[in-house]
Amino acid sequence: MNEALFKERAIEMKIHTLIILIVNSLTFIIGFIILKKGITYKYEPKVFYILLEFIFILLLFLYYFTTKKSKFKSDHIIGIILSSIFSLSLAMLIFTNTIFYQFYLYLLTEIIYHYSEYISVIIYHFYNLDYKSFLLDHSNEWIFALIFSYLESIIGTIYFREIKQNVYTFYLGIVITIIGQIFRIGALYTGKKNFTHLLSYEKKKEHFLMTTGFYGITRHPSYFGFLVWTIGTQLMLLNIICLIGFPIGLYMFFADRIIEEEGLLIEFFGKDYIEYKKKVGILIPFINMDEKEVQEHLEKFYEDNPDAKTKTETLSDNNKDKKE
Repeated sequence: MNEALFKERAIEMKIHTLIILIVNSLTFIIGFIILKKGITYKYEPKVFYILLEFIFILLLFLYYFTTKKSKFKSDHIIGIILSSIFSLSLAMLIFTNTIFYQFYLYLLTEIIYHYSEYISVIIYHFYNLDYKSFLLDHSNEWIFALIFSYLESIIGTIYFREIKQNVYTFYLGIVITIIGQIFRIGALYTGKKNFTHLLSYEKKKEHFLMTTGFYGITRHPSYFGFLVWTIGTQLMLLNIICLIGFPIGLYMFFADRIIEEEGLLIEFFGKDYIEYKKKVGILIPFINMDEKEVQEHLEKFYEDNPDAKTKTETLSDNNKDKKE
């Protein structure tokens, strides 16, 4: 597929994403007005909204199947499902006195996270765009962790409601979740084409060393933000097991991933990255590359960029002459 077709596909997905979000927003607003007017035909608010979302899904499916120009893809299905879950969760929070308010808020934060990842790919990496751009199937371990967090939240709310529904941890969790999401989105949109979900093993023309904005606070704002986000969500839910397990699991993943990425960045940017590394930390403790590994990657950089080594040696000689 050439670049023109990739761009056409990206434009198509932007339009479809907007259609899904606009139609679902209108559905939610219409439902809100109907509920306020009390015209629900004796249905409970949650049942009414489930029926409304079912109609919304049917209408979108009808649109995609009857529009000849539209090619129905897995992206659309996932987008429709996530958008529907978002509206239903929001409706449950607003119109019902549910004991599962923490769980519904958790679903809202998750969908915001997944949609922001998908939209960033549409904007900056349209040639990689597919259903995986939502990052729903990040790994089997992550899927298992999510399911476990749902179960811990639901079961805990049913049997240990007084312990689970602590006001202080709930609001603290919300604040931490928002901070984590800001860092994650900040990394996506500051990095632009530099940011990818997969590691780049070759330096591309558009690659440049990011040292400002969120990258001036931490060298890996996306990883830091995601870690903070997961801690915040589990604190909000007061999922004791997941609050301990999630950071440990993520730390094990980040420890390898960050070291590998740091090595590639040294190979891409040489001493510029090493200088940046000295000034800005990771903010995730106990992850650092030893000096031997740094030198090995720096040598690889010089192998690929012999002119850079010559320039460095010339500058070093000039500095010695000045001292003498």
